[in-house]
This record gives sequence, structure tokens and C-alpha cells, in this order.
Amino acid sequence: MKAKIWSDSISLKFNKILKAKIDHLHRMLPLEESARARARLKSCSGVGAQWMAALPTGPKSMFSDEEFRLVTRFRVGLETNDLQFCPHVSADGVQCESECDSLGYHLQQCPTGGGYFVGHDTVCAEVADLAGGSEGIPGVVVDWKPQVAAWPRATRGYEADVGLFHIPGERDIYLDGVLSLANPRTYRGCENKAGKVAELWSRRKNAEHPVFDRNTGRRLQPFDFRALAFERHGFIAKETAALIRKLASIKAAHFELEPSEEIRRWYVAVSCCVQRANAKILKGEAVPGRGTSVPSRLLVGGRGDLALGGA
Repeated sequence: MKAKIWSDSISLKFNKILKAKIDHLHRMLPLEESARARARLKSCSGVGAQWMAALPTGPKSMFSDEEFRLVTRFRVGLETNDLQFCPHVSADGVQCESECDSLGYHLQQCPTGGGYFVGHDTVCAEVADLAGGSEGIPGVVVDWKPQVAAWPRATRGYEADVGLFHIPGERDIYLDGVLSLANPRTYRGCENKAGKVAELWSRRKNAEHPVFDRNTGRRLQPFDFRALAFERHGFIAKETAALIRKLASIKAAHFELEPSEEIRRWYVAVSCCVQRANAKILKGEAVPGRGTSVPSRLLVGGRGDLALGGA
């Protein structure tokens, strides 16, 4: 017991020393660079960093050499490109005229390049495949729907929600995904709190997809909604992490697998998926590719909203 107390105290001491050294390095940077570095460090934390420790044992945990080099440099705050101007061209042929930063922040947030849709489609498709793919939860049906009548809204022709149906013991679930960059320029205060941006978008997505009456608390819909909210550097929103744990546990129970190992496998697959989406955008393609992120076996009723269903 005394040895454990001693080792814990030593570990705590070294953690404090390391934190003090990191804080000192941040204070030496110009104010804007310091805020960006602190936001990046916090955004890299949590279970969304599983991709760094993952072994490339299959397609879900593999990167090409170029992809791994790009996302690793992005993670540690090194230059990812030498572009002077943004190469993005919108689907309508409109060229982005913004200057490009070497860290890739503009590429990640450029509305012309479609990075939002690349991230949205990629993470939705990955979770859908884990839950309802060939090696997913038995009985679960996945569908991309063009629009859900409960939430009428303009989708700009691209945005989609995913539906998961017939989940054992659960209600049907609609999902909507978002990847956001923890950048203090656009999200003030994200350098002071880990997950601030992911949690913000999780709340926004829930506000856009109400399931309960905000005044009475009465259930309005027979199904549930969950946000798939991630930060570009890896942080996963609490609601998203809870959904991943629940679905992975359901699969583990059915196949008599070790729950913690199956949950870890899902975290690895999803975190690697997020980073592959980052790499696609950081390559600076003129028109980021779309349409390959949704496995054809998951397309029941065409592209659109995605939902998961329960019995």
C-alpha cells in the first residue's frame, strides 16, 4: 500500500512538472500562436486519440504513408502544406480566393472546399458500417434518408442524416455528424477547455433535431436522435462517446465478446476515420471527392438522412 501511495505521488509530481513546462513553452509564443497551440493540445486529448496507438490490422485502422504523415504533422502543429492560395473549387465551379496557411487550418474550414461534407459523410458512414454493416450488430438496418419529416429543413442537396433501425432493446436512432476545428479565431475560449467545440456542436445538432418538447419535456417523436460530434484533432463529444460505447456493448453482448475490447475497437475505427477525412482535406485537392464514403450495401433508400432502429 505504501509503495502504491509513493508511486502515485511521484507520478502526480512528474505530471505537474510536465504541465508547468508545457505552459512555459506556450507563454513564450506570440499570443495568437499560444492560444492555437493550447486549443490543439486540448483537442488532441481523450479517446479520440486512439488512432495514434492503433495497429494497422485492417482497413478501418490503416493509413497510407502520405495520410499518416499529414495527420501526424497536423496533430503536433507542424506545417502540412506549402500552398500560397487555397486550391478549392466549389461544386458550382467557384474558386476560393483565400490565402492558405501552412498548418492547414484554412483548408479544414474552407466552405468552398466542402470539408464539412467530407467529414459529415465519412463519420456517418463509418458509424453506420460498424453498427449495421456485414460485421455489425445482427438485425440492425441502416438507411440514408433525403429528409426526415419530423425536422423539415433545407439540406443544400448534400447534408444527410443516417437512421439505425431494429437495434436490440433500443429505439430507432437518427444520427447527424459534424467535424469541427478547435480554432480560437472562430471559437473563443476553446484553448481553455477540452472538447468545447465538439460539445457546442453536439448541442446545436440536438437543437436542430428536437425529440422532446422544450417547454413540457413531452416526447414528440417515437425515435431518438444522437449527434456524432468530433473535433478535427480527435476529441469526441460526450454524447457521441456514450453512443459508441452503447452500440459496441450491444454487439459484444450478442457475440459474447469482451465489452471493453469491442468498445476500444470502435473508438479506433472511428478515430482513424476522422483522421483519414482530415488527410483528404489537407491534401489540398481542388475538388474534394464525395460519394465514396457510404458503402453501397448501406444504401437502402438513396442518400440522405441516416437512422438506426430498435425493436
